[in-house]
Amino acid sequence: MRPRSLAGGLAVVALLLPALTVLPTAPANAVTGCYPFTYGVKYKILKSSRAPVVTHAFTLPLAPGGSYSQMTSVRRISTVTAGVTIEAGATASAGKVLAKAEAYTNVTLQASGSHTRERAYEERISQTNNTSANKTYVVFHGTMRYKGTYVKKTCNYGTYMVVKKYGHWKSWVVHVKGTVRCDLAARNAVAARAKRLYC
Repeated sequence: MRPRSLAGGLAVVALLLPALTVLPTAPANAVTGCYPFTYGVKYKILKSSRAPVVTHAFTLPLAPGGSYSQMTSVRRISTVTAGVTIEAGATASAGKVLAKAEAYTNVTLQASGSHTRERAYEERISQTNNTSANKTYVVFHGTMRYKGTYVKKTCNYGTYMVVKKYGHWKSWVVHVKGTVRCDLAARNAVAARAKRLYC
C-alpha cells in the first residue's frame, strides 16, 4: 500500500481549520513601555487640597436683649463649581477623574458642572441676644472646596511608550449653613471662615 502524502494531509487540515487573527506582539523594549492593546486609559490623582468657602453671608448686630425675626436676603459672596481641565490637545473623562478624586479624598464630591447657589437665599432669620453686651452674629452658607491635579496615561500605538497628559480637577461637598456669634468659638471650618471674614 502506498503511504499517503503528508503534505496533502496537512493541506486538508489547514482548509478545515478556521482562520486565526494574529495580534501584533509587543516589541522587546515593552518591559519598560506598555502594550497598547491591553493598556487602556488610566487616571491617577497626584495632589489634593481642601478649603472652607463662604458662599453667602449676612451680618447681624444686636444690642443687649435685642431680637431679630424676619425674612432676610442672605447675599451671595462666591460660587463654587465642579469640573475637570486638561492640557491642550487632550481630552479627559470628568466622571472618571472625579471618581478617582473621591477615592483619593474619601469624601463624596459633586459631579462636574454642578455649582453652589448663584442667587441670594431668602430665608427667615430669628436671633436673640440674651447677653448684657452688644453682640454680632454672622448667618452663613458655604461648603468645603476640594481641588488638585491628576495625570491621564495612555499607550502610544507606534512607540509602545506611555503618554502622560496633566490636568486639574475641582469640586465641592455638601452645602452647610449656620450662625456664628463673633465672640464664640466656631463649630466647623466653614463657620470659622465666616467668623474670620465678617466679624
